Amino acid sequence: VTDEPGSEALLRFWLDCPTGAVRGDVNIPEPERIFFSTGCWDDTDGLVDLTARCLEIEDEIASNRAEAKGLEEAADGANPIQAAMAFRSRVKIYDRTEMLQRKS
Repeated sequence: VTDEPGSEALLRFWLDCPTGAVRGDVNIPEPERIFFSTGCWDDTDGLVDLTARCLEIEDEIASNRAEAKGLEEAADGANPIQAAMAFRSRVKIYDRTEMLQRKS
């Protein structure tokens, strides 16, 4: 564990399985101790910033979906060239939305 604010710390813990466990194709024999380790941070300001950014991304995703739906509705009954152009725009919106979902 470090004392610097915002720096990564390591959280380690374990679970005891005195009677073992079976789930699907995984078998934990008895008695077994399973160890876990993960990085964690103690940065309240950073968490506030990340939460705000996550909300911005969610708003942008919702906006993209609404824009794509509007283009889809506009393409209904349009001539083939307009429908193709609307489809191309929807693909771009879909790609942007996928990128944003990976960020969130």
